[in-house]
Amino acid sequence: MKKIFFTLLVFGCLSTSITYSQSKKHVYILEYSVGLGTDFIDNASFRGIGFEYRNMIKPNIGVGVGFGYNFFYEEKDYDTYTNGNESFSGKQFRYLHNIPMIVAGDYYFKPNEKINPFVGFGIGGNYIFKRTEMGVFLIDDEAFQFAMRPEVGAIFQAGPNANISFTAKYLIGTDADDIDAVNYFALNIGYVF
Repeated sequence: MKKIFFTLLVFGCLSTSITYSQSKKHVYILEYSVGLGTDFIDNASFRGIGFEYRNMIKPNIGVGVGFGYNFFYEEKDYDTYTNGNESFSGKQFRYLHNIPMIVAGDYYFKPNEKINPFVGFGIGGNYIFKRTEMGVFLIDDEAFQFAMRPEVGAIFQAGPNANISFTAKYLIGTDADDIDAVNYFALNIGYVF
C-alpha cells in the first residue's frame, strides 16, 4: 500500500503541469496518513489515506470537506480481560477501522508563497468499527460518533509542478452506542493539485 501510494505520488509530481497557487478556486489534497494510536490501541497505524477539498472563498480562506480512513491493529499479551461482567483469559487481538467525514475551514497565512502555513478546524462525524478477538470469541462494535478535528500544516512548493502538504491533525470523537470516544493524532503528507 505504501509503495503504491509513493509511486503514484512521485509520478503525479513529475507528470503534472499544474502549478499550485493559493489564488486557485479549488484545492484538492490526496494524503497518506499515519495515526499515532488511540485509547483502545496503542500502536501507530501506517495504514491510512485521506482526501481533502477546499473551495477558496478568499486567497487566504478555504472551506470544504475531508474524508479519511485509518486502520489500527494491536496484539496484546496473554492476560485476563474484563468486558462488562465477563472475564476472559488469553491473547487479545484488537482492530479499529476509523472513517472520519468532516466539513472544514482553513486559514492560510502566506498565500502564493513557496511555504504557506495554515491552521484549520473541522466538524462532522466519524464511523468506527471495532473488533476484539480472543481465541474463539470475538466482539464487534460499530458506531457513528460526532467528531471535531483541529489541524496545523503547511503547503510547500517543492518545484514548478510539485506541491506537497504536511499536516498534523487531532481527531476528537464522542461516546456513541457501545464505543467510547475515539481520539487520535495523525501526521499526513499529501500531494496538492
